[in-house]
Amino acid sequence: MKIAILGAGEVGFHLAKTLAQENHDIVVVESNPERVALVQEQIDCLAYHGNATSPELLIQAEVGAVDTMIAVTSVDEVNILACTIGRVLGAKTRIARVRNVEFTRRNDLVPPSQLGVDLFIHPEQEAAREIVRLLRHGYAFEHMVFEEGKVHVAGVMPTEDSPVLGKTLAELGEIYKEFAFRVVAIDRNGETISPTGGASIELGDRVYMVALSKHVSKIGEMAGIPVQPCKNVMILGAGLVGIQVARDLEGDRKCNIKLIESSRTKSEEAADLLKETMVVRGMAADVDLLAQEGVDEMDAFIAATDDDEHNVVCSLVARHLQVPRVVTLVSKWEYLPIIKTIGLEAAVNLHRLTSNAILKYIRKGRQIVSVAGTKGIPAEAIEFQVAETSVLSGKRLEEIEFPRGVVIGAHVRGAKVTIATGKTELKPMDRIILFTLPDAVDAVMDMFS
Repeated sequence: MKIAILGAGEVGFHLAKTLAQENHDIVVVESNPERVALVQEQIDCLAYHGNATSPELLIQAEVGAVDTMIAVTSVDEVNILACTIGRVLGAKTRIARVRNVEFTRRNDLVPPSQLGVDLFIHPEQEAAREIVRLLRHGYAFEHMVFEEGKVHVAGVMPTEDSPVLGKTLAELGEIYKEFAFRVVAIDRNGETISPTGGASIELGDRVYMVALSKHVSKIGEMAGIPVQPCKNVMILGAGLVGIQVARDLEGDRKCNIKLIESSRTKSEEAADLLKETMVVRGMAADVDLLAQEGVDEMDAFIAATDDDEHNVVCSLVARHLQVPRVVTLVSKWEYLPIIKTIGLEAAVNLHRLTSNAILKYIRKGRQIVSVAGTKGIPAEAIEFQVAETSVLSGKRLEEIEFPRGVVIGAHVRGAKVTIATGKTELKPMDRIILFTLPDAVDAVMDMFS
C-alpha cells in the first residue's frame, strides 16, 4: 500500500516508522527541516520538506497516487485543507487529525465528505474514553475492549496479596477452572515475555490478560487488587480532555466530581458546560490547594492539564497521599516507559491513541477487524478475521505454527465468544483476538489473508 503522511511530529514519525516496517510504500511531507532529516536518517521512505497545503509539493510527492493520505500536522485547518487538495489530486482515502470538536460534530453544516476527509481523528476524545475505561476498571493500568465490549484485555500488576504469585500458568489454569482467561503477555523488567504453560508470575510483573466481559472483574481478584467504585473524583485541568471526562462521568449519579482549573476563562466555561461538577479555580501545581480540596479523600485523581510535567508531579502527590486510582495524561512519547519507574501506573498518551486509531483504519483491508497498541510493551492486540482462502481454515489452533511472539486470546464465531484453546478450530469468517510483537505482524497478516 502507498501511504502519504503529512506532518512528521511524534504521531507522523511513529506512523511512518511502523508502516514502513510493515513494508508499505511511505512518503512524508514535513515543514521542519530537522524533522525531515530525522525521518531520512531513521526510516526507509521518501521525505519532502515543505508546506502540506502546497499543491505543487503534493504533486511532486505523488500524493495523488497514494491509497491513503494521513494529515497529522499540528494545525487542524492545514490537515483539512490538505485532505481537500488530496481529494482533488486523487488520493483514495484521506484521514485528518483535529482538536477542534466543531469539526467532529455529527450535524455539521459542512459534512466531512465535502471537505475531502474520510475519517476525522480526535485525540482528546480518544483520551477521555480511555481515562473513563480505566476508572471503571480500577484494577488495570491499561484496558482495551473488543467485540463491542464482549472481550476485555487488561494489564495488571499483581500485588503481594495476589494468589497468582509464584504459580505457573498451567497451575493457574487448574486453580481457576471456572474462570475462562488467557495470559497473553508478561512484562518483566522491561522484557516482554510471550508466556507458555511453564511460565510463572512474579512480583513486579505487568501481566496482560484476556477475559470475557462476564468474568473481567476476576482479573482484579487474581491480581490481589480489590475493585472499588469511584464515588469521588478529582480532575485537574479544564482542557478538552478534562471537560470530556467530566461530561462522561456526570452520567453516573453516584459520582461526585471536582474539577480544578487555573484559567479564569476556562473555569467559567467549564462551570457553564458542566451541571453536576464542582469547578474550582486554582493553580494546577498548587499542592496546598489540592490538599484543601480534599485530594486525599478521593477515590480517583486525573491529571489532565496541557502540561506534562504538572500532570506527573501532581499525580505523584496524589499517589503519595494514597489515592487509590491515579491516571496521568501525557503528550510526550518518551514519558511512557518511565511512568512505572517513578511510581505511577496508569498513563494515557494522546499521540499513541491517535496512532492506534489511524493504524486500525489503515489495516482493516488485510483481514484486520480491530487493533489496539499497548503503551507499556512493544506489542499489539489485534483482531483478525479468517479469510475464505486462508491456510488456517479447518485447522485447530494446536495444529498451527504461529510466528514467535504471537499468543492467541479469544475466538469469535457469529455471536458466540470464547477464550481460545488448542482445540479451537478455525473456520472462514471466524475472528481471533491475539497479542503479537511488532516483527510478527506482517507474517500473521499473511496467514489470515
